[in-house]
Amino acid sequence: MLLVSVYTLLSLAACVPTSFADDETCQMSTRLVKNQLTKTSECGERIESWGKKVDDTFVRMATEIEKLASIVRDTREKQYQIARTVQYTACQKANSVYELTAVGGKRYHFHYKAMTWQRAKEFCEDKGMIMATPKTQSELSALHRTASYHASDKWWWTSATDEMHNRPGEFYWADGTRLYHSDDLWHSSNNEPDSYKKGVDVCAEFSPKTAAKLEDALCSDEDYVVCEVPPVCL
Repeated sequence: MLLVSVYTLLSLAACVPTSFADDETCQMSTRLVKNQLTKTSECGERIESWGKKVDDTFVRMATEIEKLASIVRDTREKQYQIARTVQYTACQKANSVYELTAVGGKRYHFHYKAMTWQRAKEFCEDKGMIMATPKTQSELSALHRTASYHASDKWWWTSATDEMHNRPGEFYWADGTRLYHSDDLWHSSNNEPDSYKKGVDVCAEFSPKTAAKLEDALCSDEDYVVCEVPPVCL
């Protein structure tokens, strides 16, 4: 803001050829200029003071932000360590399960007791494992072959289900990946999947007494269980 007006400066400039002491107008202009320059100086000092306060505020804010960032980093590190500990404990439990069977680079536990899909899921998780998740035909075929040695006339649950997102016919594996109706894993020649049309939760199963393919059945049905050692534990 220009505190010394242009008019005052012009008046003062007009006094240059004359004697200030002899011209009352020039003296008034001089006093006015001095007064306005003093105010300008005071204003500048206030602005400088405000600027310093703003700088100090930003420094304090930056310090607090850095403290918060440090807390977030520490919290994430603790969460990571907890997750690692939980995972390590689960892996120890999974790998100590009696009668693990190696199939196609993975390890499974075949349990000879029929139970609902939800109970089967809980059973596997209690052992630090997940339900069998054969996402390729080679994996499913290997499981199909091995299951025939254990109980050839039984049905076995897998982790795929449509209950995860409560959307009938929309199947997902335990790791959250989608199992589409067009996937070759389904027993399409038998019109599978088809049980989801009943409007209730359905889960994917397989049996050695049929082709090495998946079929869907009511999750409330009771099948045998295949648990799988999680990939992170292999």
